[in-house]
Amino acid sequence: LISMKRKLVKQGDNALTITLPASWTKQFSLKPGDEIEVVEKEPDLLITTGKGEAEQRVSVDVSGKEPMIRRILSSCYKAGFDEVEVLFNTAEELKEIQWAFDQEFIAFEIVEQSRKAVIGKRISNIEPNEFDVMMRRTFLFLLQMAEDSLESIKEQDFEDIKQIGLRDRSINKFTDFCRRVLNKRVHVKYKRTNPLYYIVEEIEKTGDGYRDICNYVAENKVTLSKKTLTLYGELNKFIRMFYEAFYKFDLEKIAAFGKARYAMKDTFQELLKTADKKESMVLFYLFMIFNAVFDMNGPLMAVNL
Repeated sequence: LISMKRKLVKQGDNALTITLPASWTKQFSLKPGDEIEVVEKEPDLLITTGKGEAEQRVSVDVSGKEPMIRRILSSCYKAGFDEVEVLFNTAEELKEIQWAFDQEFIAFEIVEQSRKAVIGKRISNIEPNEFDVMMRRTFLFLLQMAEDSLESIKEQDFEDIKQIGLRDRSINKFTDFCRRVLNKRVHVKYKRTNPLYYIVEEIEKTGDGYRDICNYVAENKVTLSKKTLTLYGELNKFIRMFYEAFYKFDLEKIAAFGKARYAMKDTFQELLKTADKKESMVLFYLFMIFNAVFDMNGPLMAVNL
């Protein structure tokens, strides 16, 4: 990132002009008469060639890096790289690499493979509206996962509970894509994207929390008390409150969100006093979700105010 200052030059009665850096115009072969794109993003003005950024490439050696191989590759994807060369030594490492590219990344595939290396590459450009589409899809997946898990726990359908937990994979995939879009700086609708990135991360953690509840309940055949089931339902409503505030922001909704938080916090404390070991573990997961969701209120206000 290179920062520089330019003086405004008066041109005619109403127009102001600036000169563009010669190194930049040369890099992108711009000449008089060419069109560039200008995007207003208060208080900034973004000038682009409209040709997109030069491809970003990285090479990583994951030899001996298990069990972190998928996380290493996910970080490369979320960071916004267009091409990733991955060096490896064993068949197990290759299996992890292939799983990551096949199951976790959107519009990113392995295009070359040799005995000790693979190359993954972006296969399509990111459109600005894709963030909005994927973000809403993520919210809806999360809300449905929350509601369906509660119903299946009430019905003691442990096989269904286990399957619902697997939906977290889709949430992870969607949130990784959203973070990639933000890091590529393709999305210009929001004035501040750093708080938005935090919100995406917390949504991903919330999905993990529901996954952990599903896995624990299914594996241990847990039966929850009526009071805990009621709290579970209130937490699901709490998440929907945040979803509605995200898409139609106003401070009245934030105030109601805060009041709901304090009421639920007292309920958690009361239930934890009498719950048995298994139910306490579920309450622990629910409390982690509860805190992750509430902690998004500050970033949401930072994005919108």
